[in-house]
Amino acid sequence: GASPVTHAQPIRWRDLTAADGSLSTDYAALSLRLQSLGLSAGQPVVVLADPFQGLGEDARVVWALRTLGHGQTVMVDGGLPALRAAGLPTIQQPVGHGDFVVERHDDWSLHAAEAAHDLVLLKASSAPDLLTDDGHRKPSPMIEAWLERQGIDRDSYLATDGTEGPAALWLAAVLIDLGYPVRNLDGSEAYLLSAAN
Repeated sequence: GASPVTHAQPIRWRDLTAADGSLSTDYAALSLRLQSLGLSAGQPVVVLADPFQGLGEDARVVWALRTLGHGQTVMVDGGLPALRAAGLPTIQQPVGHGDFVVERHDDWSLHAAEAAHDLVLLKASSAPDLLTDDGHRKPSPMIEAWLERQGIDRDSYLATDGTEGPAALWLAAVLIDLGYPVRNLDGSEAYLLSAAN
């Protein structure tokens, strides 16, 4: 559908998947689709969703774009409600097609069979514990204290379960942005999200 942010390009997770719901492997088609939205390799991508209408849909797109090789992909804390509160900015309209070409990063894979015995699996149901009432992620010290109460520190081997849906990817993205080494465990479709990538 149309985006409420002027000139923003609408995209859904389904736009990047194969018929079975996994990330598409038709890289030529994905490259053309993303280029048609104006996506370029050297320009940051900001993904926007509404945390009250499907928490983690934005993180799912961020995960997909990072996996497909776009390392400058982030999501908006607080999503659409935060932008509405700030007065809904108008962004510059993309100038023609972008130049982004998919280059998948499978070196981030974590298959269930490779998971170590000391892996701490974080449940997506805990994601709402990290949100404020207005849909922003809680301040870093509060999230770190929440993790400490569960016996988790920055040396813990962490994963979220991608089969739990977009909230698991949101949880992983938030913790990665805070510097925790988190992987998404989801059979053959598991990729380390990296703030550096």
